[in-house]
Amino acid sequence: MNAMLTATIPLPAILDQPSPFGPGRRRCIDNFHLTAASVDRFNALLARLGRRAAPLDCDRLATAARELRDRTTGASEPVCIVQRMKRLEAASQMLHDNQWEPVDDAGDTAAMVLHYAKGRYQLLPNSLPTVGHLDEAIAVDAAWPSMQDEVAAFLDYCRVRSLEASLRGREVGGFCFTRNDWEVARQAEYFLAKQRRCIREGSYLPQLEPYFCVH
Repeated sequence: MNAMLTATIPLPAILDQPSPFGPGRRRCIDNFHLTAASVDRFNALLARLGRRAAPLDCDRLATAARELRDRTTGASEPVCIVQRMKRLEAASQMLHDNQWEPVDDAGDTAAMVLHYAKGRYQLLPNSLPTVGHLDEAIAVDAAWPSMQDEVAAFLDYCRVRSLEASLRGREVGGFCFTRNDWEVARQAEYFLAKQRRCIREGSYLPQLEPYFCVH
């Protein structure tokens, strides 16, 4: 699997710390002013997605944005945000693949994150330099424990379907290949790998009797 989807690159630690006593001072990221009402709405979404850390506030969000700016060169996005946007892209592909059916609540959780990311009422405008997708990255973090396994399964499904398309001489998506077909193919891969391992570790030749014994 893509390394960007496995080893998590941490967001600023202050986002998971409890709020300090008293109101924070910072409320602005560049010229964009955070409001308590918009942060409260965002916290409500994070709670629905499964976030367990303390609710966010304007000061910690602004501080996190400053930290990311300080450690990022040029106008590029921080790698921690890029990673989460790739996770969001993979979740979007999963939901829009009409041959894949997500199990449990993973599909609903992914749909909730995508609805926020594509919606009009985001906490931060995407046009903010460097950190415009920080809010989406935080939302992906909240949802990831619920959808990580399903996204990983979907990406492996895409790998197997691509191999199957090559074997059939067909375009990906040009034939029916369901989740059940993927599971059958994965099982066949497992037994093939097991057979090859036995061949490497063993031999087809019968064990020969020794010519003599030492008493």
